[in-house]
Amino acid sequence: MMFLSKIALLKMLPNKELQEMNLTDDQKFEILKVAYEERRKEVAFPRERSLKVASWMVGVLLAFSASTTAINSEKALYLLISLLALTIVVTFYLLNNHKIYRERWARVADVEEALQFFDVGVYITNKSLNDPAIRKPKITLSGTVVYITTIWVSAIASVALVIAR
Repeated sequence: MMFLSKIALLKMLPNKELQEMNLTDDQKFEILKVAYEERRKEVAFPRERSLKVASWMVGVLLAFSASTTAINSEKALYLLISLLALTIVVTFYLLNNHKIYRERWARVADVEEALQFFDVGVYITNKSLNDPAIRKPKITLSGTVVYITTIWVSAIASVALVIAR
C-alpha cells in the first residue's frame, strides 16, 4: 500500500476524533477515498445552482417585460425597482456561489494531493495519475460573468421596455 504523509492525512480527516485514532494506512486510504468521492460530488452543486438561479432570474425579467403592457405605469415602475434590487441581490449571490465553487475545488485538490495523484510511479509506472500542472485548480470567473451579464442585459432590456412605454 502507498505511503500517506501524516500531515496530509491530518488535513484531510474530517474531525479531531478521527485524527487522534490509530488508523492503519489502509484505513486512512479508505477514509480519503470516501472523502474524495464526496468532495467531487459537492463541486457540481454551486455551478448547477448558479445556472438555475440565473435561468430563473432571466425568466422573471422576461415575464416582467412581456407583462408591462398589461399593468399601469406606476405599478410597472415599482415592480421594476423591486426587480432591479433582486438583480443586485442575485449578482452578489452568484459571486458568493463562485467563491464556494472555488473553495470546493481546492478541497478536492487537497485530497488528490494526499492520495498522491500527482506523484510519479504511485499508480502508473513512470507517470503520475494527474498532471502536476493542475495540482492547484485554476478557476476563473468566466462562467459566473456570463450568468451575471445575461441577467443584467435582461434587466436593462426590461428597463428600456418600461421607459419606452
